[in-house]
Amino acid sequence: MWILVLLILFVACAGAFWMLWPERKPREPYRGDLDVAIISLPERKKEFFDRLASDLAEYQIRARWAEGIRGKGLPLDQPEISPKYRQFFEKNRAEFARGETTKLYDGHLGCTLTHLREAKHAQGRLLILEDDAILADGFGALLEKRLQSLEGKDWDMLVLGLACQYNHSNKCHENDDLPLEHGLTQIKYWFGGWAYLIRDKAAADKIVKLLTPLHTHFDLSCAEMARTGKLNVYATIPALVYHPGVLRVDSFDYTQT
Repeated sequence: MWILVLLILFVACAGAFWMLWPERKPREPYRGDLDVAIISLPERKKEFFDRLASDLAEYQIRARWAEGIRGKGLPLDQPEISPKYRQFFEKNRAEFARGETTKLYDGHLGCTLTHLREAKHAQGRLLILEDDAILADGFGALLEKRLQSLEGKDWDMLVLGLACQYNHSNKCHENDDLPLEHGLTQIKYWFGGWAYLIRDKAAADKIVKLLTPLHTHFDLSCAEMARTGKLNVYATIPALVYHPGVLRVDSFDYTQT
């Protein structure tokens, strides 16, 4: 009889203990406080934004639309740009009008101002994606692993896809001999702003302060700040986010596939 009583008491206690044990939920493949913005012009929203937002949703990541600033014909008296940067566009527009070049860089202006605007409005951790970005397989889990590897490190920005070829700039040699651990390196120079993560509001405010007024495009401005030690920037190699085209980082003998 006493054995039956002990058995009943054991079952009752075990049940109570199980009810009090905190529910173990599976970890999300991203940080819950992550604000994800996809930059896209209105006419591209349906095709490009919807496609990328759908891809992110597969990893339980919700994204918002960040309307891109249209650079074509945009007045050049923007307070965020320096006289040097303004002259670059004035010269390009004049040469284009005279038929001396077929390249009009107004799109770079609109893109740069859009990236700067998003950094200005950041309230926490912010992931920026341009609408033609392509996620690597397993993006959610890979991003989580890279963020875990950054814990305890001093960083402002995590670049998720980039290019840096020697024939484009000698500054790319500054990435030579940098350590690559757990798919991360503290990058010194790069090209590309199609995918990056800003750590928090303090880092975003720091970026805005360092870059304003702008002297060149957003990605190159950030790269210059990293090269001179003013920004702490890490990059994922291999890339977690691809961009159309053949892109290479010579220092690490890495080509986007």
